[in-house]
Amino acid sequence: MVKRTEKERATQYICDSLEDSGLYTIMNKDHESVLVKRDNENETNIEVVIPNFLGAARNYTQRINRNSREQKFTCPVLYKDRKTTFVRLVDNNSWRTEESLKKYSSNEINRMIGLRKIEKYVMEHIGNNLTYYQPESDRLSEKILEIYLNPVNLDYSHIDRNHRSFNFANNRVSTDYKLPQENGIIEPAAKFINTRKHYIARLSSAIVEPSRLLNIEHCQQELFERTKDCF
Repeated sequence: MVKRTEKERATQYICDSLEDSGLYTIMNKDHESVLVKRDNENETNIEVVIPNFLGAARNYTQRINRNSREQKFTCPVLYKDRKTTFVRLVDNNSWRTEESLKKYSSNEINRMIGLRKIEKYVMEHIGNNLTYYQPESDRLSEKILEIYLNPVNLDYSHIDRNHRSFNFANNRVSTDYKLPQENGIIEPAAKFINTRKHYIARLSSAIVEPSRLLNIEHCQQELFERTKDCF
């Protein structure tokens, strides 16, 4: 389970990325979401939500519907913890009996994920190109990723005509398995692009607003440290 401090770190990282663009003002932030508005415009607010922090998957849909009624955009960013999202197929022993993946190499199968319900809900509104916040770990750095979930084609040609499942075993695209492909990192700052449909927004890369390249607070702290012992 993701700790409260880890959730707050995720929303803070998203806040920092948006603020670095110089385009937005943060209206509110908690451990589940961030509410922002675009600077210098009387524009509809945008709420960044981390869907797998909202509890049951249906809560995400309810959040979108509520925001839509209020003419507020929703921007989903999934938390990539490999437990509630982005779960590797090979971490589930049942894949070993899945002969329908015969056309894929062991390397491709190793990369596949088994979709969780919340990911399917997000895909209903935004398609196969999802945004994930990746927390820092021993192997991975903290970042926001754009990941395209390629379809996985199931091949049931191994099922004999005399098998009881023959009439139901049609080659098809899996509804549960996807082959992820990293499309890019949202850096050095973030901005929104709107899709209008269902009042959904996406995060995209932005440049850092020039004044934020000079961290005033950091400079003041460094100056204090250098001069505090001086007479």
